[in-house]
Amino acid sequence: MKSVPKEKIICAVGNYGYDWTMSIPIRKTEPPKPTVVDTEDLSVQEAWQRASDADADLDSTMTR
Repeated sequence: MKSVPKEKIICAVGNYGYDWTMSIPIRKTEPPKPTVVDTEDLSVQEAWQRASDADADLDSTMTR
């Protein structure tokens, strides 16, 4: 704010989500470590819908 006037500052916040598939670890290591198998980019609407469909505990205050 000291070198750039506030009238020229633009702030952007990403509005998106990811859905990732994790492997089911075989108990060969302690503790077993899952790995990411696949990822999918989602719009924020798709992310909220998938979370709702999965009966996830959603906090609607985070959307404001």
